[in-house]
Amino acid sequence: MYGIIPDKFVLYGTNPYIYSKSERVMSTVIQKKESERIEFRVSKEDKSLFEYASEIAGFKSLSEFVRRAIVKEAKAIVVAEKRILASQRDKDIFFGALMGNEEKPNESLISALKYHSEMTSD
Repeated sequence: MYGIIPDKFVLYGTNPYIYSKSERVMSTVIQKKESERIEFRVSKEDKSLFEYASEIAGFKSLSEFVRRAIVKEAKAIVVAEKRILASQRDKDIFFGALMGNEEKPNESLISALKYHSEMTSD
């Protein structure tokens, strides 16, 4: 029915339609992502709000809207936590240096200082 595709028409890379010279039937490769299921209960008011927001935003389904909202919020929480941890670590290093508890510079810092000195000296 489909015939055999000549070599000059074979594309490089991954093609979702695999066509073998020995086969005369086209097959489709579908890669599914593994997924987990989360279930939770909400009030009628919350569900109505979620459905309305999903509709306004143009999502295909309520599930897609809720998943994206949860992912967005989770990422924001992780970013905020990393910022707090980084600022706490920076504070510990700064006050440690003020109190005379300096850490010795590592090889990368020493190399960067030498490079900077070479670049800025006449």
